[in-house]
Amino acid sequence: MIKIPALAIIIIALFFSACSSKKTANTDVEVADVFVKSLNNNKFDEAEKYLLHDKTNMEYFDITKKNMLNKAVNELDAYKNANLIIHETKPQGDTITFINYSNSNKLSQSNNLKLVKINGQWLVDLKFTFLNK
Repeated sequence: MIKIPALAIIIIALFFSACSSKKTANTDVEVADVFVKSLNNNKFDEAEKYLLHDKTNMEYFDITKKNMLNKAVNELDAYKNANLIIHETKPQGDTITFINYSNSNKLSQSNNLKLVKINGQWLVDLKFTFLNK
């Protein structure tokens, strides 16, 4: 009799741990989505997890954070409620993808991201975004 309740407790614990764990972005499109949505929600620590870490990218990331933090409250709310609309993905082999997207709150404004795959992880390279505005 003791085995059944113990088994039930283990199953319930596994169920809740699976439900509460965050899904990690693995594909180029998933990384782009998580990165942009994290920026839109001022979750900069989360966005930074998907950033290619070099000096130039960190400088561009700081500029991006400042731009988001300086937006008016109503504009920030619009970004927080926005969805990512991907217009085009352009894979360049197995390790580079260019994504053209808009936020649903500003469909007429398209943006570009370059994602690079390093050591099996897709990362955002902001140099392309800033140099191609």
